[in-house]
Amino acid sequence: MDGDQNPLGELGRCIVLVPQLLARMETLEKSLARIEERVSVKPERPKRYFNIKEAARELNMSVTSVRRLIDRHLLNKSAGTRKIQIPIEEIESYRSRTVV
Repeated sequence: MDGDQNPLGELGRCIVLVPQLLARMETLEKSLARIEERVSVKPERPKRYFNIKEAARELNMSVTSVRRLIDRHLLNKSAGTRKIQIPIEEIESYRSRTVV
């Protein structure tokens, strides 16, 4: 019998590998736990302001129509910002005032 041969054959070689595999698996589990801690998902805050494109999607209309509503003061935008931002309250108020 050679020194390389295991009397149990292939099964013996597999049995010898089990402790090594268990140690590697434990290492991987610890690494995964550390990664999960770093990447923990924060609860998403509800959206308070919408840009024109998002508002159009919310109201199921085109961007042009939303711009017209703003120009006619039927939908108010947030003051004091360079970009047009429409508060969620305005979108909800417009929905309640109109029949869609």
